[in-house]
Amino acid sequence: MKTLILLRHAKAESVYDAKNDFERNLTESGREAAKKVAETFSGKPFKPDIILCSTANRTKQTLDIFLQNSNFKPEIVMLEDFYMATATDMFRNINKYDRKKTIMVIGHNDGLSFLADKLSSGGCAPLPTSSLLVLSFKKYIDLEKGNIELFIYPNSI
Repeated sequence: MKTLILLRHAKAESVYDAKNDFERNLTESGREAAKKVAETFSGKPFKPDIILCSTANRTKQTLDIFLQNSNFKPEIVMLEDFYMATATDMFRNINKYDRKKTIMVIGHNDGLSFLADKLSSGGCAPLPTSSLLVLSFKKYIDLEKGNIELFIYPNSI
């Protein structure tokens, strides 16, 4: 059994308020939402062995909040390739870590939502900010083979 956890970064400041898109920081409401999702998720039975995270400020800040408010200490890999990556690019990178049982990805839309939709056996709605989706697979992480085990987003808590 393989598990993939997809976490979209929390709400970030407007691109007009930042020096550039890569440096955008989380808003206060984004920080609160990320904390709420992390606390809810930490009570669930899914524990990542590794977290693959974009190097953008907003994803790193989401990762920090998540780790501070959860009960696990996974291996962390920061990937420049995940900044605004396509679903295909993320899928290729995820498969480089297929020896891990439970992989978590912290990234951006549109790529993250497209990836969730392509991997899920029944499709998946777009992921709002701070949302977390858990997909399970029988043997390998593969297209249209994932079963949605959990979908948490701030308004669902």
